[in-house]
Amino acid sequence: MALIEKGGATPSHKTEGKHRLLQLRPEDEIVTRIDTVLARKPKQVRPSRHAWIIQAIHEKLSAEE
Repeated sequence: MALIEKGGATPSHKTEGKHRLLQLRPEDEIVTRIDTVLARKPKQVRPSRHAWIIQAIHEKLSAEE
């Protein structure tokens, strides 16, 4: 109960560490394709959609650089 009564800090809009907020607007078809690929993976090793997109960005950068 003491933890609840203590409250918390006001959310900050600053970026944490080296992360930056980036908004993506993919077409519905792209999101559906990503979700279909992810659904084929076993739940124990299935990454989140966010993690999958970050990995895809890293792979693309590695190939392009």
